[in-house]
Amino acid sequence: MLLHICMVFTEKRRNREIENKQILQEQRIRELQAHLRLQKETEEYRKQSCENVAHQMKTQLSTALLYTGGCPQAGKLQESLQNAFAIADSFIAASSCLPSAAEYHYQIARIDQILQDAVWQLAEFADQKHISLVLENLDPVEIAVDQNSLLQAFKTLIENSIQNCPVRTDIHVSGKVSGNRYVIRFLNPGHLTQGMSKRYSSTGSGHYGIGLSMAQQIVMRHFGEITINQVSDQVEIRISLLIHKLENLNRE
Repeated sequence: MLLHICMVFTEKRRNREIENKQILQEQRIRELQAHLRLQKETEEYRKQSCENVAHQMKTQLSTALLYTGGCPQAGKLQESLQNAFAIADSFIAASSCLPSAAEYHYQIARIDQILQDAVWQLAEFADQKHISLVLENLDPVEIAVDQNSLLQAFKTLIENSIQNCPVRTDIHVSGKVSGNRYVIRFLNPGHLTQGMSKRYSSTGSGHYGIGLSMAQQIVMRHFGEITINQVSDQVEIRISLLIHKLENLNRE
């Protein structure tokens, strides 16, 4: 009996390893198919990102210089400098987290756990803004992903939700399987403006911040898409990621 159980366990483990190899192989095929197109897009993105950073840094530092005379507005000076440092951090993150198509490293990983990590890493930042991040309804699913880049994309989108969310409110984060897609929702109180729509639809051609452009490119590299909508009195950011049929197996 014990021998039979061991044999069954070994067979299940072997089958899972085969499934994982198949998933990674097919992901690599998708990768190679998209390589030529995305190589050009990546280079153009990097150029536009540098232009955006230079524009934003000039604006922030000019504001800081404006308040240096006698420093009667020390608080505003400090805030402007902090913004400048934040933009510099975004530039560093973009340079390291948006590799070319050949530099993505896919592994089988729990997408819900990556999303949880993003929320936990930003919990303190949200608390400083008197905003609560609420995790709910996270379906556990394994997908072939580049964990580091996708984590950075999630964090960028959550950070922008925090910035646009009224104080003393909640941002609800959920992830559910819908057919062959994994749908992630960031839902927070507020009203969608034309400027916000442009920020999430821009591919880097305007001065809407390299962070959102970077997040969009990363999601696209995972065969997904980002949309932003007004849902009643709340703003919804929705990410839809492709799940391969083998990745969506109900495993014991």
